[in-house]
Formats: sequence, structure tokens, C-alpha cells
Amino acid sequence: MMPLHSVVLLVGIQIMLISASFSILIYAEAQNALNGNLINIVGKNRLLANTIQLELNRALFHDYDVHQHIDIAITNMENNIHIVKNGGIIDDVEIPPLPPEFDSDYDILYMKFMLYKSMVYELLESRDLDFDSVEGADVVNKALIDASDSLTEKLGHNSETIAVQNMFLQILLGSTNIVILIIMVIFMWRIIKKYTAQTIRTEKFEVIGKFASMMAHDIRNPLGSLRNSIEIIQRSNPSLSTDNEMVRINRSIKRISHQVEGVLNYVRAVPLIVNKESITSILHRSAYMMTIPENITITLPDEDDSTIECDAEKLEFVFVNLLLNAVQAIGDDTGRINVKISDKNNYEPDNYITITIENSGPTIPDEVIPHVFEPMFTTKMQGTGLGLTSSKNIIELHNGTISVSNADGMVLFIVRIPKVYNKKRGGTYRKGKV
Repeated sequence: MMPLHSVVLLVGIQIMLISASFSILIYAEAQNALNGNLINIVGKNRLLANTIQLELNRALFHDYDVHQHIDIAITNMENNIHIVKNGGIIDDVEIPPLPPEFDSDYDILYMKFMLYKSMVYELLESRDLDFDSVEGADVVNKALIDASDSLTEKLGHNSETIAVQNMFLQILLGSTNIVILIIMVIFMWRIIKKYTAQTIRTEKFEVIGKFASMMAHDIRNPLGSLRNSIEIIQRSNPSLSTDNEMVRINRSIKRISHQVEGVLNYVRAVPLIVNKESITSILHRSAYMMTIPENITITLPDEDDSTIECDAEKLEFVFVNLLLNAVQAIGDDTGRINVKISDKNNYEPDNYITITIENSGPTIPDEVIPHVFEPMFTTKMQGTGLGLTSSKNIIELHNGTISVSNADGMVLFIVRIPKVYNKKRGGTYRKGKV
């Protein structure tokens, strides 16, 4: 995923979390507001009950036509009690149903209302209204009002509890969003930092690549002239071919050529020229290019006629790099380099051959191993930091793998390449004489 896409995704997630938090809070506050509407409706029962009692008192001093007003008052209270239970809409105001945990309180309220209603209608039908009977009805009315007030009080306490819970919910969601925001900022900072570092690294590599390519070409031309001159001198005087100084000059030229090829292999795509080659011969030629100090013992596999399909010149570059790293790792200490090959006549089941180059130099720290094949990464004062990167690229072009590890105090570079080159899986390819 591109860094910009990652940042956009993280910002989108944060926006979604904030939106979800606001939605939860809005819903919680809306539910509490509805509970407030329900409390108002329950509280209205007190007014309606008093209205019924007032009309009953008026009936003592008026004609019985006032009974119609009592019927209306009782009907209004009964409708109000039903709304308390089932909810509804009153004057465009939504009333939620009574929560189930208050059903027992509602049953008491409804029972007292039905008792009061029955008593009022019995008094009206008996046409025997007096102060004592009305006073008896007033006692039942007060019990009805007490039941309504009790339900109102409990709903009020419940609303306060919900308000406190909503407050804690706001704090929790706010804290959660702050923590998530901090995490998101850290993630975005890391993404941007990594992207910036990669951009700077890429730009640096482009500049280095152009400069290195130019320098490599500038060195290559006089180096070729020098090599040709040495060959002419040796042909004119064959005895010089074995002269130590002449051998040293030849090796130095090959070393410089090796460094130049390393730079060129990194900055440009060089096609493979595949031929059938002896892997042991390639290893011996690679070792011959090196100047192995007297304090280091090197062990090579015996040469034979077994072959693999590969670009010999590029594999020589790889093995010279690995041997050079081994020599530099051992330094002035007494050490050894062992080069091993898996059974050349019995290749691995997947048709790969394994070359192991181990040295007795200091083991590589665990934190360094993952970066060994990264471009420009080096722990040495000398070198370009491109040798192992180019080696890895070459091995991968051969459809192989290269790895490094520590084992029993030794540093192991393990190369696995197929016996038969598969150009469909490999990189740039040009067939040689096979």
C-alpha cells in the first residue's frame, strides 16, 4: 500500500471513529430526553387525578349535568395512563414506552386508578353524594397520586443514573478517541518518516547511480588499455607471466574490474549470458582472483566435470564478493574459509545445488543480519556497500536464493541455484553457447 493511501486510510478510520462516537452520544442523549418526556407524562397523572376529584367536589353543589365533566376527566387520565405504559405521540412530542423494570409500579398505579374510577362511578350512579362519601373518594385519590408520584420519582432517579452514565460515556469515548488519535498520529508519523527516508534514499541512489556509472565507465576504459598492455608485455616476454610483481599487477587489475562490475551490476540491468559451466571451476577461478593472506586457510572443493546452466562471469563476481567479505571479516587473525558444495552427482530433490561459504570471522550481530543485503549498507571502512546487494540480484536472476546466518561460531553464506536455468522465471536473459 502506498504511504499516501495508508495516511488517507488512517484519517478515514479516525473520522469514522469520531462520527461513531458522536452518533452514540447523540443517541444516548436522545433516549434520555425521551425519558424526560415520559416523566412529564407520568407527572401529569397528579394533575388529572386532582381534576377528577375537583369535578367530584363540584357535583355536591351542582346539577348532575356536571357528571359529563367527570367522565371527560376520567377518560383523559385513563388515556394518559395507557400512554405511560405503551408510549405514543402527544402534541408532536414522542413518548417512549415504560421500561419493563417499572412494570410492577405501573400495575400498582393502574390498579389504584381502576379502584378510584370504580368508586367515583358508584357514587355518581347512587346519586347519594355527601361530604363523607366524597371524602372517602379523596382518600383513594391521594393513594392514586402517591402511586403516580412514586413512579415519577423512580423514573427521575433512573434518568439521573442514565445522565451520569452518559457523562462517563462521554469521558470514555473522548479518552478513547484521544488515545486512538495519538496512535494514529504516531502511525502516520512513522509512515511519513519511512516514506520521506525512502524518497531521500531513492534520490540519493539515483545520484550515486549516475555518478557511479559515469565513474565506472571512465575507469573501465583506461583499465582495459592497461590490461591489454600487460598482455602484450607478457606475450613478448613469457617469463614475466610468472613474475610475482606481474601476478600482483594482474590480480590488482582484476580486483579493480571486479569493483567496477559491482557498481555497473547495481546501476543497470545486465543480461545473463547462460552457458553450461562447472561450478567448482567457477569457485576456483574466483579464489584465484583473490589475494588470500597467509594467516587464512581456504578450503575449496575438488574440481570435476559436473555442470550447471549459469552466467559464469556473474557467479564469479558473487563468489569473489563472498570470499572478499570472509577475508575482511577475519582480518589479521588466524582463520579459515571453507567452501562446500552439496553432492554434485545427487542434486537436491528440487534440482537445486547449494554452495556454502563459511568463515571463522566474528559472527554477525542479530540486528545486522536483516540489513546485510541492503544497498549502501556496510560495517567496513572500505567498500561501496553494493557488493552483496549486487550478488543477491545476480543469484535471484538465476532463480536462486542467498542467505546469511551464524552457526557454531562461523558465519555462513548459503547460495542455492538451480542446475537448469529457467528463463521463464529468471530476469533479463541472453543464451550463450550451451
